[in-house]
Amino acid sequence: MDGDWDIYFKNRTKFFAHKPKNLSFTILHTPEDCTRIDSSADHVVIVPTEDFAIFTDLEKACGRPLRDVLILSNTVRIDTEFDFDNPNFRWAGDWHKTPVHTKDQTINTKKYLFDFLFGHRENATDYLFEQMQSHLDKCIYSYNHQHTSGIMDMETELTKLLHRNQNIDYEIFMNRSKELSDTNNKLYQVTNNDHFDPFIDDNTWAEQIGEEQTIIPKYTSRITPVKMYEQSLASCIRESGWTWVVGLQLTEKTMKPIQCKRLLFMLGCQHANRVFERIGFKTYGEYPWDDIADWKKRADAYVDYVGGLTMDTLLEMYQTEADTIEHNYSFANKPWTAENLIWLLSKI
Repeated sequence: MDGDWDIYFKNRTKFFAHKPKNLSFTILHTPEDCTRIDSSADHVVIVPTEDFAIFTDLEKACGRPLRDVLILSNTVRIDTEFDFDNPNFRWAGDWHKTPVHTKDQTINTKKYLFDFLFGHRENATDYLFEQMQSHLDKCIYSYNHQHTSGIMDMETELTKLLHRNQNIDYEIFMNRSKELSDTNNKLYQVTNNDHFDPFIDDNTWAEQIGEEQTIIPKYTSRITPVKMYEQSLASCIRESGWTWVVGLQLTEKTMKPIQCKRLLFMLGCQHANRVFERIGFKTYGEYPWDDIADWKKRADAYVDYVGGLTMDTLLEMYQTEADTIEHNYSFANKPWTAENLIWLLSKI
């Protein structure tokens, strides 16, 4: 079985270098992956793919201060070692090519202004959904078994997997997962959890999607809802960790509209859009909600802003923001893995 170095670099770059001796290179999907870090190595490299993967004692796992660890990260945490002020930190860009079945946006008058797939049910998202009620007639939406009439007619057999997992109760899922974990009943957790299956099996992926291009797991949420995009002009994005105040993880939620050259308006943690720009992307229009610390007030400001947008405004933005749309598409499709390899080799 290939080690993490080969999984990350071997088939994802046009050139390849073998892993240097006495270097620990670990992809972190979950906190448990930290147990695979070799803290005795001369150089330690970690590649967090998920924000929650670093919710552990990383300094202990790495056997050194985090400032001495090389970090290829897919999450930014402001004013920590996972920020751009750390010379040993680099944005990895591993989520940029996660969307599948993408298609360029068509720009014309459409039935709906936005798609708003709110995601799995949580208390904070309940609040956001409630605030959006007076604007849902402008949206193709799906949340907690409520959705736009006729939404299933906008889907293929593959995107029905995405729609199904818009309707799970995440808190029930997490409580059930903890219960099963506490009883060490992990086999049952994997095979018989009725609440939530976020993954597409390998056979379905191979048959309907093809060769994988990223190290990110085969989440159903990576499917692009192309028919919904065809009937709406822009995407409202509730990015992961949007109630936090410390950083940003860009996921497939934001990358799907970028890869389809589509306008998007992102609700994330405080300063999320500012971090988005610091990564190298450009924002579309204003984002008056971004600096608000309280997540409810931030949600209110976001709803006020998108609720005030019109069809004419969005069509005009496709003209005024054309260069920004092209920039974001090009930036997302840089040879990130090759550049990461060059950066890493220059550091050791």
